[in-house]
Amino acid sequence: MRRVAITGIGLVTPLGKDWNAFCEALASGRSAIQPTLFSQENMADLTLPAAMVEEFDPRVDVPGVKANSWDRSSHFAIYAARQAAQNAGVTGDGIEALILGSSTTSIDTVEENYQRYFCGNGRMSPMAVAKSMPNAPVSAVSIDLGISGISYAVASACNSANQAIINAATMIQHGVIDTAMAGAVESNFTHGNVSAWNAMRVLSQDTCRPFCTSRSGLVLGEGGVVFVLEDLERAQAQERRIYAEITGWGQSSDAQSMTTPYQAGIEKALRTALIHADIAPCEIDYINAHGTGTDLNDPTEAAALDQVFSRALTNIPVTSTKGMHGHLLGASGAIELAATLAGMEHSFVPPNVGLQDQIEGSKFRSPIIAEPYTIQTAMSASYAFGGHNSVLVVTRHDEQLSRCR
Repeated sequence: MRRVAITGIGLVTPLGKDWNAFCEALASGRSAIQPTLFSQENMADLTLPAAMVEEFDPRVDVPGVKANSWDRSSHFAIYAARQAAQNAGVTGDGIEALILGSSTTSIDTVEENYQRYFCGNGRMSPMAVAKSMPNAPVSAVSIDLGISGISYAVASACNSANQAIINAATMIQHGVIDTAMAGAVESNFTHGNVSAWNAMRVLSQDTCRPFCTSRSGLVLGEGGVVFVLEDLERAQAQERRIYAEITGWGQSSDAQSMTTPYQAGIEKALRTALIHADIAPCEIDYINAHGTGTDLNDPTEAAALDQVFSRALTNIPVTSTKGMHGHLLGASGAIELAATLAGMEHSFVPPNVGLQDQIEGSKFRSPIIAEPYTIQTAMSASYAFGGHNSVLVVTRHDEQLSRCR
């Protein structure tokens, strides 16, 4: 089977709107989480911590696109896709597949039009349906870049990004296509949506502290990350910059609960990823965990890691970067893969910002500041509502080292 390389990255995140800014923010441990006011006419104001993309203006950041033609999530998608294509040195007609994930997609368009209908003059925008469909960001990028090949959206809650990337990588691996664009976007900051999450009692009232005994919940974030994936041999022939090789992945379904994580399901995804990548647990140098900072996820995930990695886990740093950029829901896997690649490229462990006292039973190191560290092979994991689990394995393409001890 063919090998899959990551040759382009485009992003718009709470930690920056370009690769260098994003890497610098991660290395410095800067958190974008801050108290945020959510207001809505005829509704009580709501103030909660959030990680927002600052200073994003579609009229400036995506020139040539009518600001009212798409909503914020689609603008994020266009911005990140343009950046990824430029970064990889490809054009739309050279991209054979476009797959983007999202969880809530264009919920701001839905809420705005419901507000018009129920509380206004009853008139909804004629673009309400088109702008709010789950495939709107994919359509926006396809039109903007002129991508006429395979294109579709993936909606698997917080697992959407990883599944989009896995689908694209699978097509390249099996020779269906040579080049793809894959990733995810999320824009979910509306009064109604934040209130819905708050009603679940899973939102922190101060900040996100993954794997911490005093964790108090997750913090919502927004943004988008898009990758260009190519057949490795073709990328090398084209002298592309290669960020990493996607060497394996694992997926599973809990088949248990809509909202409660299931340890056996997480273990299955982890083991499948190791098997697919054809590596031993001790060959993993770093794990970017799902680590939401919630009561249920963190101990369940820690127990699953202990079962799968056993004694090797004590030598593997495990962190969640959600303490810096928040939980991007459908785009969480994309931003966390980007964080993993940043640590790999610049030789540091992305820090677990917010951690104070590590939860009992977690048998791994979880640095709270960026430590100098060589990452040869890493995992990035996402576990979603609905019981959807996936794990990506990425490896530096320029060397093959074994770290088994």
